[in-house]
Amino acid sequence: LRIDSLSGIYDKQPLRAKGDLARSQDDWRCTACDLSFGPNRILVDGEMGAGTLSATVKVDAPELSLLWPPVSGALTADANLSGSASQPAFSGTASGSEISWHDWALSSISLSSRSSTRDRVDLDIDVDGLKRGDSAFGGGSARLSGTRDAIDSVLQWKLGKVEAGAEGIIGLLEKGMVADVRSASLGEPDLGN
Repeated sequence: LRIDSLSGIYDKQPLRAKGDLARSQDDWRCTACDLSFGPNRILVDGEMGAGTLSATVKVDAPELSLLWPPVSGALTADANLSGSASQPAFSGTASGSEISWHDWALSSISLSSRSSTRDRVDLDIDVDGLKRGDSAFGGGSARLSGTRDAIDSVLQWKLGKVEAGAEGIIGLLEKGMVADVRSASLGEPDLGN
């Protein structure tokens, strides 16, 4: 199915689409697929099937609430998906600002993955301004790299003047999680530590 140009109005927002969409048994192929809804835009190029996943995805969503009403804020992403639907691999970046969901909120979030799968992770995450209602939880970062049972982890968090950090190995097991903490710190400058 080739769509040169499809446009209309949905929920009082302009809707535009174009691209080539093909299906062969259980496989889907989307070539230069471009979907815009209001100010939000999603670009997809690639294929997905029972044994194959190979796609690039770009998202520019300054009004997330139009795409998924419980969520507000802005999100951009540039990702490569590979592997298979049952064993996907993700590499790319994503960032968001003023994200809220129900009574949770984030001032900003950024994520960078060099090649993360269900069994292996290589991921950096930064968050700032985490809140739930009137309660502030601060912000921090996580650097994660390794296999599911041995993820090398560097965690940092700050709330006001209090700073906490930890380094170690996290293991995600079938029935829970284990951690081996190599070092941990907690500091508050007014107390001299």
